[in-house]
Amino acid sequence: METVAFWTTVAIIVVASHWFRTRREALKHETLRQIVEKTGRLEELQLKTLLESATPGWLREPGPGSGYRMLRVLGTIVISVALGLTVFFSILWLTGTVPAGTALVGFASACLIAMIGAGIFFSSRFLPAPPADPRSSV
Repeated sequence: METVAFWTTVAIIVVASHWFRTRREALKHETLRQIVEKTGRLEELQLKTLLESATPGWLREPGPGSGYRMLRVLGTIVISVALGLTVFFSILWLTGTVPAGTALVGFASACLIAMIGAGIFFSSRFLPAPPADPRSSV
């Protein structure tokens, strides 16, 4: 029963997002038609503003060095998660909540996650770095 509810929800979200996107485009074209009817002319800036798709910031064309920054940030976050898991399993082990074997499995998992984070972080070296900021004095 839960599976049916899940897939029904997914289908509703997909259909609703398609409907809203189609409706938004139709409203843009209706606005364009009304502008042409009222003024008889169309300015390039108005047309560009009206027909430009509203893409979220994270979907826009990436700037120079954005891949470098993204890998650095993602690697730092993953390494921080590994550090948090290490602290979590240390507390559980030292308080006697879990046996030493279970804590060792947790430490091994945290170590694996930390190595993945380090790999992500250091792989940023293979991407072009962001341009230097001309305002910085360094």
